Order: sequence, then C-alpha cells, then structure tokens
Amino acid sequence: MSREILKSYLSTEMPVLEIGPLDKPFIAKSEFNVYYADINDEDHIKAVFADVDDIDCDAVQDIDFVVKESYKKAVCNERFQAVFSSHVIEHVPDIVRHFIEISEILMEEGLFILAIPDKRYTFDRFREVTPFRDAHDVYVGGTRNTARLAFDFRMNCHPSNDPIEHKLNNLSFQTVALDENSVLAAIKLYDSVKNSETLDSEIHFWVFTYPSFLAFLRDIIRCRLFPYSLEYSDPPKGFSVEFHIVLKKDLEVLNNEEKRKAEIEKLTELIESYETSLVTMDHKVFINKYQLIYIYGAGGYAGKCFSYLQAHGITVSGFIVSDGQEKPDNLLGIPVYYLSQMIDMNSDIGIIIGLDDRNREQVVDTLNEYGFDYI
Repeated sequence: MSREILKSYLSTEMPVLEIGPLDKPFIAKSEFNVYYADINDEDHIKAVFADVDDIDCDAVQDIDFVVKESYKKAVCNERFQAVFSSHVIEHVPDIVRHFIEISEILMEEGLFILAIPDKRYTFDRFREVTPFRDAHDVYVGGTRNTARLAFDFRMNCHPSNDPIEHKLNNLSFQTVALDENSVLAAIKLYDSVKNSETLDSEIHFWVFTYPSFLAFLRDIIRCRLFPYSLEYSDPPKGFSVEFHIVLKKDLEVLNNEEKRKAEIEKLTELIESYETSLVTMDHKVFINKYQLIYIYGAGGYAGKCFSYLQAHGITVSGFIVSDGQEKPDNLLGIPVYYLSQMIDMNSDIGIIIGLDDRNREQVVDTLNEYGFDYI
C-alpha cells in the first residue's frame, strides 16, 4: 500500500507536524497546515548533508521547531492534530520517552503517524530485532544504556542499503564478518556512548520488522507506558522497505484495564495473522489476478525487479517507459513499450513499478490517470 493513504488521516485545516522533513517533506505546506521539526536547524542540516548525493541542500526545509530538550518545550503551547514521522523513530535514543513526548503535543485523539523501515530490506538486515526489554532499560537507566545498541549497529550493519538486493537474498553476512574495521569502530563507538550523553543521530538504535514492531507495541502497552491505541497498520508490500503505523492518542489504554486488554488482543491477532499469511513476500497473490505482467521502468531497479520475479517463476511480458524517454529495443530479452502503446490493453495488465522512491508516486498518479488500476 502506498504511503499516500496516510494523508487521508490528516486535517487540511488543523495544525500537523512533520519530524525530520530534510529536502523531501511528505506533508507539503501547499496542501496542509504543517510545521516542521528537527533536532537541528536548517543551516546545520545543510552543513551535515552538504556532501550527501541523495540530499538536495537547496530544498532543505526551514525548521519551525528545533527540538533540544523535549518536543513539549520546543513547540510551547502549540498542539497538533497529527504528527508524522518517516524513518526517524529508529534513530531516537529513548524510544519509550519519545512516544510519551509526542502524545503530550497531540490534541485529544490526535494521531502519531509512522513510516518505519523493515530491517529485512535495509542495511540492518543481519541484526537482531529489538526486544522491548532494551527500550525499557534505556527508559529507566538513561541513554548511556544505548551503548550496546550502538555497538551492534556499527558492528553488524551491511554496507549495502539497496532494498532489492536484500529482497533478492544476494547479500551475505560474510562481507560484514570479514570487516575488521567494523569491529574496531564498534568498540570505539561503544566507549564514546557509554562515557558521554552525546549521541550520533545516524545510529539505528532500534531494529524492527513489521511483526516485531507490533510485538514491541504489545509489550509497551502491557507495561502501562503507552498512551495510544492502534488505529491502522500496513506491512511492507512489493519492493517497499517500510511499514506504516497510525496510533491514536488514547489515555484509557493507560488507565482502563478492559481497553488495555483489547489493544493487546488486537496486536496479538495482527501478529498471528501476518505470520500465517506472509503477505509481504507473496507476489504471486498479485500476479495470479492478471493475464499479463509488465514492469514500468527500464533502468537498474526495473532490471532487478525482473530478476526477482523470474527467480520466483513469474513471467514478465515486457517493460513500459514514458513517452519521450529513451526506449531500448529490448531489455533483458523482452520488449519495451511506450506508455501510449499500452493504453488499449490495460484491462488485463498488472504493472509492477521498477523505480526508486523519488519517482514512484508521480508515475503511479500518471498510470491511474490513464486507467491503469492494477499497480
């Protein structure tokens, strides 16, 4: 499911907050009454990312609230209908306190909307998922207790962050295991975190899969530390690396035994249902609906999509590119068509997007305009 569905939870009039927008905010000021928050101001962000190819420093957003001590202090008396956080929560040293802080700046029944990377498709792939006991240890004992989490991050991350490579199972832990520098760096980082309150914001302290995060929520509710109910959840689909969670501020989960029990039962059912169906990896559920399958795109991502589908016994009928784009005569031995050539065929076609995140949403909108509903 596209993350665009998350926007349906947002008010266009009441104030909303996006954490860490960098140069690609999900919530645009032209569409919503949105404010931006970060632990640094925009000048510091530009300096930090000046040499990072994927960040356009000219497009870095102005930060309305710089968070130093807490979100409540940063925003003063402002309260929000929703707070959106994309690939942020795994970087937060004290994740339990973070949930509590966000609830303090939400309106009654306000929403905390999260896009979270699933470790199976990122450089965290070979790391163990985070049990709640680690988060509780930090919440009670302070952020110096993240030292061993930082150690694990530096020692066991894989150098590749290509989600398709991870989904293809083309990567081996041997690359990490033979890297002696990663061990030395991990020891140095451990000592640094243990002896200082200063933490590297690039560290992934918390490592989740979709079901492990649901289990994490279940445990934090059991410990009466979670003032939310689960409004919506969606596992990663296709080649997406993230899952989506919508939480509703709900103080009864803290104070009402029946409400807490209902939330625990809800999460248990979701976990068991997911583990039974394994919907995230079963592309054949999609494939079997349609007579013909095409991949939109003709670059590296599209080629990797083709290899993945072929390895799973799925026949691809061709590639599709936008009119006006360079169209090779064939790609990997199958035809390439312009979009205009496919318009009369769309009733029996399923399309898989073989593009990076930056272009995907725009292409999906274009395909929908042309009547392609099966994407």
